[in-house]
Amino acid sequence: MIANNFTYFIKETFTIYKTNKLSTILSLISLSMIFFISILIISGWGISREFVNLLKNEAAISVYYEPNLNSYSLEALSSTILSIDGVTHIIDVSADESYTQMEAILGSEAKILKQFDENPFVPYLEVSVQLEDAKMIGEAIREIEHVDYVRDNQTVLDKISQISIIIGSIGLLMTVAVVVATVLITSHIIREGVHSNEAQINTLQLLGAPDLFIHLPFWISGVLISFIAGVFALAMTFVVQFNLSSGGDRILPFLPDFTELFSFDKVIISVILCSILIGATSSWFGLRMVKRK
Repeated sequence: MIANNFTYFIKETFTIYKTNKLSTILSLISLSMIFFISILIISGWGISREFVNLLKNEAAISVYYEPNLNSYSLEALSSTILSIDGVTHIIDVSADESYTQMEAILGSEAKILKQFDENPFVPYLEVSVQLEDAKMIGEAIREIEHVDYVRDNQTVLDKISQISIIIGSIGLLMTVAVVVATVLITSHIIREGVHSNEAQINTLQLLGAPDLFIHLPFWISGVLISFIAGVFALAMTFVVQFNLSSGGDRILPFLPDFTELFSFDKVIISVILCSILIGATSSWFGLRMVKRK
């Protein structure tokens, strides 16, 4: 029955849209913006989680020792630090290497370093550690003789983790809001379509048409408008992603490319599947509301 009358169902679907043109257009715009904002928030949460994991895998402590420390004392200091549980290896970074690293981090802004008459950086020991032991290792290193200053990224990791949790909570709330808003908006379209075609529906019922035959165009209209809104949202997200990937390195040159941290393919598949599922659920809800009335 569905296959033989497929053309009829599609025609009736567009008839539903035509009878509520303004409502359909406004609903489509609203759903597109809701999906778009939701994609940004949820993607931001995923990126922040991946970024935290990336930092955790590269956890290191910078140990600055007393100036003019001779090579023998420096070697003894390195051996002492290496003997601490949780320390994996140590790299001796010279002042020139520190300068080169900062040039790479600053990128085009590295010209500011030319304002210094002398190299402003000092040598240090880059101590790679297991993240779960970073705090304990940092405290142990501070107690070692000839250690001048210890800098770790534990505070940064804690802050980023907190931000990730906050973004995740917002993403969860936004997902719920998307589902509720989509159900309400799409259900409104379905109810308006039913009321606008009430005479035709009554005629079909008198002729003995089954509920599936009558309801299917409304199901298709709900799924289709939700799907189109999801596609529009993906298009806007792609534009944002392109601008960030092409200009983000100039804004935050020290951060990794977020496109390497988060797969946009997963976003496309998730949004398309969710939009279809939400559209079908909204159509069912709208038809149930009309049927109850």
